[in-house]
Amino acid sequence: MDPAALPLKDIHLPAPVGWWPLAPGWWLLLAIGVAVIVVSVWLGYRRGRLLRLARRLLADVRRQWQRGRDDQQMLAGLSQTLRRAAIATERRAQVAALTASPWRDYLNDGLAGAPFSSHPGSLLIDAAYRADVPQLDDATVSHLFTLVEQRVRQWSQQYRERR
Repeated sequence: MDPAALPLKDIHLPAPVGWWPLAPGWWLLLAIGVAVIVVSVWLGYRRGRLLRLARRLLADVRRQWQRGRDDQQMLAGLSQTLRRAAIATERRAQVAALTASPWRDYLNDGLAGAPFSSHPGSLLIDAAYRADVPQLDDATVSHLFTLVEQRVRQWSQQYRERR
């Protein structure tokens, strides 16, 4: 038989494999990648939340003090901000019950010069609860706000490093 007379057709290659739709493995890899990105963004936002909240509270306390010049209210607001930041960064049971000397020691922990043991930092320990709060000048008030902000920033940094 003559090969040219056979009813054979030429070889046809299959169509190239398209990239869409993706294979199940690629969908899984894509889902894992999206999950990692979402969790990273969420953790990054959450880590900065303490510092943002503390700065907002400090700004509110400063505004109230500038309006009324009530030193006792300002000291109470700063003390409350310190307490809230401490509870947010540590276990509640560890810091919520601290008062007087243990609270002062906790505030001074890791700070050079123990600024919460000397004036004006010592005012943040118990002055908000005393009836005889001394009049504070603007430099002292500014120093107290700076001291509280530095302490909260340090706690925030330590919290980020632990997570």
